[in-house]
Amino acid sequence: MKEFKQVCCIIGLYLLTQLPAAALWSAAGIPDRFRAGLSAAAIVLFTGLVAENYRRRLALSPADIGLKFPGRSRRLEAALLVFGAAGAGLAWFALYFRLFRLALPGVYAGLLAQKGDGLLSALFSDAGSPASLSALALGLLALAAMEEFLFRGVIYNYLSRGMSWRKAMLWSSAVFALVHLKPSGIPVTFVFGVLCCLLYRRTGSLAAPAAAHFIYNFSLSLFGKYLVPGGWT
Repeated sequence: MKEFKQVCCIIGLYLLTQLPAAALWSAAGIPDRFRAGLSAAAIVLFTGLVAENYRRRLALSPADIGLKFPGRSRRLEAALLVFGAAGAGLAWFALYFRLFRLALPGVYAGLLAQKGDGLLSALFSDAGSPASLSALALGLLALAAMEEFLFRGVIYNYLSRGMSWRKAMLWSSAVFALVHLKPSGIPVTFVFGVLCCLLYRRTGSLAAPAAAHFIYNFSLSLFGKYLVPGGWT
């Protein structure tokens, strides 16, 4: 099916363009927070370039992908839906990892041992600093916006041309989960992708899922350790 071949090309290029970020993150002799900031900037830049390239190649106009804010009459509804989607995602996150610990306690213990060594942990290494909070928020907002541009704006809309919106939602959410390269968290990311698709479809604006995505990620960065047994984030 040509849609899946095209999506594979998009994701292949997307993953390829993340290599500079990975190289920056693994560079020795550079302070963690500086490396993390450079890596996050590279991810945002290259994700945006891939999304814009395929938006043009697939003839998806800005209006087609919802590059707009919800109309004034629907902004309150959209805001409530944004917080509802983010809250539902966080609730599923907390429930899933509790079930994970019960089902696979040994694997879960291994995940606990890995906490605190990721890019976001480095960005947020100074939790008491307003500057650190602002930098984290700005970075997460940019990451959320670019991911929504690619996965909901481009991939979901492209798949919707050749299949029902429900199938496009499920397939695009599956791709969204798989490219995060965290096998233990695939069900969490998949469900959140579905929530973002539903929010996007309801509001007709990429701003809504981008806002929910940002709130979800920012909340996990701040409070994730309280949502799972043992404090794993």
